[in-house]
Amino acid sequence: DTASALVLTQGNIAEEELSHLPKGQLVPIDLERSFYNGDAVEGLTVSIGGQDLSYVIYTSGSTGVPKGAMIEHDGMLNHLLVMIDEFRMDSDTRLGFTAPFTFDISVWQMLAPLLCGGKVSVYG
Repeated sequence: DTASALVLTQGNIAEEELSHLPKGQLVPIDLERSFYNGDAVEGLTVSIGGQDLSYVIYTSGSTGVPKGAMIEHDGMLNHLLVMIDEFRMDSDTRLGFTAPFTFDISVWQMLAPLLCGGKVSVYG
């Protein structure tokens, strides 16, 4: 639906859920190895503008078919800064991440505290 050129996912999901994607488009990641293997990390050399797409989140499909809402970086950053201001977040902020990843509030719950130096606790 999004015509993504590349999909990054956990290995077990890649095999089961995304087998319909063309070869080379799907990149399974071993999360256990990826985060704890001590490999050197280098910064990305990618330039991103405010009008560039940040993410796509799908509507609930109340009209019968879910639709992808495209969110640009400027819009996302504006929303994050409003939430930081509204909830008076700072480096002492500790926020519980409770929303499902498929719900739009998950974006600010996950990113706003980090943007101002705070911490996020993920609850499952």
